[in-house]
Amino acid sequence: LQYGLLLRERSVRNLQVRELCEQIALKVKSIWGSANPRIPLVTDKYAIDKLVHEWNSAKSLSKPKANKAAKEKFISKFDRLFDIAKCKCDILPCISSNCDGCETSAHVICTCPRENKIPTVELLFLSAQRNKDGEKSSMQIGNVDIKESKCQLKRLVRKEKEAESKKLKTVEEANKSNHSDISQDSTNVNTGWKGGVIKILEDKLGKKLIWLICALHTNELPLRHLMIELDGPTISDNKFCGNIGKLISKVTKLPIADLDPYPFFHFGSKALDLNLNDVDPQRYC
Repeated sequence: LQYGLLLRERSVRNLQVRELCEQIALKVKSIWGSANPRIPLVTDKYAIDKLVHEWNSAKSLSKPKANKAAKEKFISKFDRLFDIAKCKCDILPCISSNCDGCETSAHVICTCPRENKIPTVELLFLSAQRNKDGEKSSMQIGNVDIKESKCQLKRLVRKEKEAESKKLKTVEEANKSNHSDISQDSTNVNTGWKGGVIKILEDKLGKKLIWLICALHTNELPLRHLMIELDGPTISDNKFCGNIGKLISKVTKLPIADLDPYPFFHFGSKALDLNLNDVDPQRYC
């Protein structure tokens, strides 16, 4: 909040609350990144929305007639961590988790997806920040941990090499095989002429492939143009601007029209020539 007030004072124009919170979010994320860039953080939108909510709460509680108890509760959060880590699972010290002592000195029973988990080496640090009493916790952000930084860099390089090796292995296996076709959906991410998946795969393999593209979405295009020509374009995901389309939402309330059955029916591969007198209109129409 203090940083936001400072930004507002230094700003040439009067910044809107959301614009202000966007700049605060960048600063907050940079501080988290300086602690450890491997801690998975929430999305920018989530962080900004959370900041906007806190800013509006502070604004409403700053009024003279604001609830005193609510104001004291809000002020008590000033020294608490603005937690934007994706993982919100409880972190317990070794003493609380019946551990005789280990390198991490902290444990967590995490049910988050793998990509959202907090690195083990940062469990104790994050626990100290979440449980701090006052401005400072038992652990602070200091100088760069050279030893840990080297370990993380080696781990990152190893993962990149493993990913590249896996990619090359896939390409080699595809080259060894006699397959020269590929089946995909017709969405642009697959069939894009420049950056589509198939085009990139062809470049990796060094050969052209036969594209076996699902025609269902393509078949919808003529019907779409026909509907636009007859009834006009749609105005949302489920609304039409034409008279025919507007009746779809009321179709169950419309009267049933008397239909005459067609004398020629197809059932699978067999064609049946039926007499009008032998046909039950309620069954076939």
